[in-house]
Amino acid sequence: MTKRDVLKRIGLDDPTANALGTADKGSLEALGKLGLSADQIQQLAKTHSDVFTNPDARKGFIELAQTMRLKPDDLQGFLDAASSDKDFTKKLASAYQRLHTQSSPSQNTTWGAYRRLVDDNGSAKKFVQDHAPWNYDSSIQDADGDYQATESSAFKLETLGLDLSRHSESYRVELLRRMDQDHWLTQDTVREMSLYGKPSDIRAALDAAHSQGAISDASYQDALKGLSD
Repeated sequence: MTKRDVLKRIGLDDPTANALGTADKGSLEALGKLGLSADQIQQLAKTHSDVFTNPDARKGFIELAQTMRLKPDDLQGFLDAASSDKDFTKKLASAYQRLHTQSSPSQNTTWGAYRRLVDDNGSAKKFVQDHAPWNYDSSIQDADGDYQATESSAFKLETLGLDLSRHSESYRVELLRRMDQDHWLTQDTVREMSLYGKPSDIRAALDAAHSQGAISDASYQDALKGLSD
């Protein structure tokens, strides 16, 4: 008995069972890590089976959601809006394919590719502007560039601590997101950054990054310990 047969047996309709049955385990786990519940994943598969049954489109959707920091409750609405372009699934798959002809595209390259895809789709662009406006804030690109520039600096934590006190919220959230992505957002690094930046500013940035889903709950809780000494 195939996975599709099992899904049909538990009551899913044919299109939904086929879409979920096609999806690999890694993709389903990644969707869960985005914060989607089982019911939300099932609804996405039911209403946008074309994305689920196309491996590159499915992986592209997950990568787009991660990179553009779309909230779990907004993913259904995003695909609903984006599908106003009947070729969106094909374009999404193509964007993923182009990105991964490179061995490991940078975060900025990945974000830029999906931002262009969204910009070419009027409904999707409006949805992202309304629900994830940080993607249209130039300070995010500035933060990404500044973060990369500090990577070889002996004064990296000093610089980041100061940056977390003197820039916009979007900029600061992006810095923390990059630190978390690099597994570098810990109580120890936060403790050192707070020697240079104002602890209250760093706390505000951590709160904003956590509420926007830019950093994990585990990293957030650990980072706060660096401010409680």
